[in-house]
Amino acid sequence: MKNYVNSSNAQYKAGTSLIEVMVAMLLLAILVIGTVGSAVRLGDTVAIQGHKRAAIAAAHRRMEEVRSELYPHFHDERVDGINIGNSWVFLSYNGLSFNRHSSDPEEMVNINGVQRAIQTRVRFVSTATGAFFTAECMEIEVTLVTGQGENIELRSFYAN
Repeated sequence: MKNYVNSSNAQYKAGTSLIEVMVAMLLLAILVIGTVGSAVRLGDTVAIQGHKRAAIAAAHRRMEEVRSELYPHFHDERVDGINIGNSWVFLSYNGLSFNRHSSDPEEMVNINGVQRAIQTRVRFVSTATGAFFTAECMEIEVTLVTGQGENIELRSFYAN
């Protein structure tokens, strides 16, 4: 007598079951989704870093513009209309020169086609007393909003 159970089991073991195929497809789908997700995340990270580099370059440009306009007047009692003291003065740039403000003028700059908020402040520090005031240090602070919930803040000191 033939054993049909053994012959049928041998037939099933020769192929793959539907469950094995589904498990293999599930693992392959998870692998593909993970790879695509990683590639998208990497692309976003690279784009964010590009925006940050552009923002830092814009902040450095602004700092150099302030320094080049105000540093030649470093020894004046009033440096280009700014009293020497320990108080901050807000600046905005109109394309030709800087305008002084007592509060944040909420200036915007274009970075990679996107408008970003920039804040420029300067102060001249002096410890001298008497009739003659000379600045001993010029401090410039540039803060730029990157748009990712972060601010880039650059601060520089120029000694006399």
